[in-house]
Amino acid sequence: MKTEKQLLLLGILLASAVGASAGIVSSVATSRAIDSYAARLLQDQKFVSLSPRKGASILGTYEDSIKVLREETLRSLAIILPPSLDSSAPSALTYPKTTEGTGVVVSADGWVLFTSATYPKESSLKTVDVWVDHKRYAIEREVRDTSSPLVLIKLANASGLPAVSFGGSADEESGNMLFAGYAEDALEPVVLTFADETLQNGALPAETFATTWHLQKTLASGTPLFSASGGLDGFALTNGDAFPLHHSRGFVQDVVRTGGVRSALLGAYVLDLSRAYNLAPALSADKAQGALIISSGAGKPAIFDGGPAKKVGLVSGDIILDLDGEAVTYSRTLAEILAEYEPGEIANVRILRKGDTSVIPVTLGDSAQVVY
Repeated sequence: MKTEKQLLLLGILLASAVGASAGIVSSVATSRAIDSYAARLLQDQKFVSLSPRKGASILGTYEDSIKVLREETLRSLAIILPPSLDSSAPSALTYPKTTEGTGVVVSADGWVLFTSATYPKESSLKTVDVWVDHKRYAIEREVRDTSSPLVLIKLANASGLPAVSFGGSADEESGNMLFAGYAEDALEPVVLTFADETLQNGALPAETFATTWHLQKTLASGTPLFSASGGLDGFALTNGDAFPLHHSRGFVQDVVRTGGVRSALLGAYVLDLSRAYNLAPALSADKAQGALIISSGAGKPAIFDGGPAKKVGLVSGDIILDLDGEAVTYSRTLAEILAEYEPGEIANVRILRKGDTSVIPVTLGDSAQVVY
């Protein structure tokens, strides 16, 4: 009897061992199959969203980041209010329920950046007050950007203001988190759903920005947008669109430094190859990136007469590959590269012409002196 029990127990143990081994083998095989399948997906362009991407940095915990953002950004907000008189009566010291616009201080000596939607167009410089960090200022002058919705105003007798830093808006990607800043001391997280959503329809002047941002929710037009690290990245527009600051960083820097606007000019119509479809191979030269110099329509010249491109012999059909080594790509358009230059600067333009590449130095002009 004892022997039979021992044999039965031994059989059960053997069966258990075999079953466990089979389970382990099956588990390992399944794990390897999943890993192999995931690896194939990552190599397939149809599943690029599975590729790891490094998002904007969050400082410590989310609460820590919000605290830093509050301290670094909200003090730089500028609020436009109807004019008011000082009063010692408590009933007159209420916070206004509505504002006429919200902007951001970009220089300690009083330059404030708004959008044309929030800065009152028809108002006299003396009919509104601007409040920054609980202090009231009069408006000395205004400068509007002719190629963007941005407006800069100069506050009178201002110094030591809490200016915001510029964020890296050119490096923001779809899916990154931004923060909308409001005058009521509040920050609202918002997702950048599309960082480059606009496809180019036809040729545009080389200095024209053809891309925009789109947010996952619609914000009040003109609301400042800050990066997770506290830099100013842009402004909300209508219908959930947004304007990235790097499109007009040159405008802001020119006005703050010199008080005027000077934008570099190439003087040619171009088609962004990374955003163009159904283009004949003879025109694209099988290039997926670059800026093709081409007419914007029947009977219209591709090169502006008397412009810098014309003077150095650029012609229709040339593909601009880079400027001073800065490649023209989907994420870095020719207009964005040109925005970093000043009129009068020399840009070494590398082009592709009939299969051959060459570098042509171009002395850039001033867009204010030319009308396409």
